[in-house]
Amino acid sequence: DITQAVLMMNSPFILRQVKVQPGSYVSNLLEQPSLSESDRVQKLFTRFLTRQPEQAEFATAKDLIQTYGRKGYEDLQWLLVNKVDFLFNY
Repeated sequence: DITQAVLMMNSPFILRQVKVQPGSYVSNLLEQPSLSESDRVQKLFTRFLTRQPEQAEFATAKDLIQTYGRKGYEDLQWLLVNKVDFLFNY
């Protein structure tokens, strides 16, 4: 329902969990030089939605990361956690 969506979008816990900080999932991805930006995007989609990104999602994710760098990865994680797919499957 709408209350759950608002809580997920504004939750301090969720906002902390998506940060690029030592030991976080995304921080570990960024520390692996063998992974390309595309590999990282695919791994994030697989982790949160258990599927590969659709072409439009992939393009949006890459644009977000190219524009904002590390902050783009945080934003991507936040977006994935707040997608309907994630909210209703987990």
